[in-house]
Amino acid sequence: MKYLYIAFSLLCSFVSYSQSESTEPSEKIYTTMLNDDSNLYALNDKGQLTVWDLKTLKKIYKQNDTLPKYTALAKNKNDVVYLGSSKGFVYRLKHYYSAELIYRPKKTATEIYFIFFNSKNEMYFVLNDGLYCVKEDKLYNQFKNTGFSAMQRVSFNGANSDPDIYFDVPTVAFIDSNDRIWMSDCMGEFGCTRNTFDANNNKILDEVTELNYIQSFTEDTLGNVYVTEGIEHRGRHGEIYKVSPSLKAIKLYDSYDSDFDFEGEKIVLENGLFIGAGAWNKAEKKLYFASSDGFYRAAISTKNKLIDVEKLFSPVLTAKRENLAIGMQMPVKQVAFTNDNRLLFLTAANGIGVYNGEEYIMLE
Repeated sequence: MKYLYIAFSLLCSFVSYSQSESTEPSEKIYTTMLNDDSNLYALNDKGQLTVWDLKTLKKIYKQNDTLPKYTALAKNKNDVVYLGSSKGFVYRLKHYYSAELIYRPKKTATEIYFIFFNSKNEMYFVLNDGLYCVKEDKLYNQFKNTGFSAMQRVSFNGANSDPDIYFDVPTVAFIDSNDRIWMSDCMGEFGCTRNTFDANNNKILDEVTELNYIQSFTEDTLGNVYVTEGIEHRGRHGEIYKVSPSLKAIKLYDSYDSDFDFEGEKIVLENGLFIGAGAWNKAEKKLYFASSDGFYRAAISTKNKLIDVEKLFSPVLTAKRENLAIGMQMPVKQVAFTNDNRLLFLTAANGIGVYNGEEYIMLE
């Protein structure tokens, strides 16, 4: 009976998405993106850099080799683009997309997963064994688990370690205007990690325990961080939280809770709503977010509800299996805006899309 239940659960996870598992060629699979005034930059799963002109949407640069193999993209406070590599080196992007080596690892080479710059333009890396502060030459990995935070935790607390002191490499990470670095690794029904670090005072912060199944972090102009959450596990579920500058978490939306307003009425979709990555639009003062039902945007009321909710478009995307879990991943992994207010979205298997307010295209 147990095995029959497991088989049924797996079948439900396959049929609950209209999308299929990825069969796209590798060059369509991008792992991260960022944009500046003129260009869009992305790394594919081979570690190669591609650049598009945001005005024409034409590809203007494509790295042909895999040396170095890039694994991280970031901008400093002066909008200079930096790249981290699988060997722990950091490069600064120059004219004609040549890369200038500006940092060599002092110890054993290890992959750089994320690069951050605080308000003083001081550099931090996410490595296999922690968050590294370049200025201090110090590694921070004594994060405390205060709740259910995934089945895989890597402890760096010594032979007689506390099992709740750990660090896991995040798949989602963000630095806010208060120099707080937010990091999370979602593992489907097994929960997620929730590591938060103060990059101004260089100290580890307590987890915001209300958060789980984290898909993205984004911030408004008042310093509120919006956290989108979603999971597929015998159905779909999604939530949106607003975390104030004082780290108070307020739930804005729950797709399983009829007490939450959505699209002007109280509704609960049959299988919930799997909410994916989101981004705050500063010009419109609205939150855009992906979901299993397409892209939406909404304003936030003074009562902390989603209002003026609009469905924008529904791209046909390919889903991937969740790592070590039953369900499928959210096909949209990152969302951002160009300076002229177009929506950029990075997918798990179909490349990068651009939505101009009327229609979307997938970049070649």
